[in-house]
Parts: sequence; C-alpha cells; structure tokens
Amino acid sequence: MMKKFLIAGLVISSLAFTGCAVTPQPNKDITAYKAHMPKSILVLPPVNDSPDVKATYSYWPTVVAPVAEAGYYVFPISVVDNMFKENGVTNGSDAQSIAPQKLQEIF
Repeated sequence: MMKKFLIAGLVISSLAFTGCAVTPQPNKDITAYKAHMPKSILVLPPVNDSPDVKATYSYWPTVVAPVAEAGYYVFPISVVDNMFKENGVTNGSDAQSIAPQKLQEIF
C-alpha cells in the first residue's frame, strides 16, 4: 500500500514540475524601435470592409486606448479624422496608402 502512495506521489510531483517548464520566446529584432524611441504614435483609421458605415468609428478607439495606456501620446482621433477629411482622405484604405514619410512631415 505504501509503495502505491510513493509511486503516485512521484508521478504527481514529476507532472507538476514538468508542467511549470517555461518555453523561451523567440527574440524579435527591435533595434530600429530602440534607435528612434517614439514618444507619440499616429493610429490610422482602420479599413472598414463591413456594411456598417460607422464601424470605423466604433473600432478605432479600441485600438487607440491600449496604445495610450502603454504611455504613448496618441494623436486624438477627431484631429486625425478632420485632417484627413480636409485633405480628401475619407476612408481607412486611402489613409493607409499615404507614405509614412509624408505622415511624419504632417504629424
């Protein structure tokens, strides 16, 4: 009887120790990020492929909030949206086709 408890204890403890093993995460190359260390981030309007016209304005804040909570200054959605509309950019597809260098000049 004691032998069964001993074997069961060894099996349970070995399973517990192997279950706590940590797999290493793959290393990501973030040297370009560290070289520039952005303080502000421009979140472009999302591409809306749904039939709902207001889906862009429902989804956009859900992307902005975690970035702002991470400590970055995020350009206000209303300012970005108005600037794009004044320049004839009315949807996310058009906004995402603008060259990053041009966006950097503006913002």
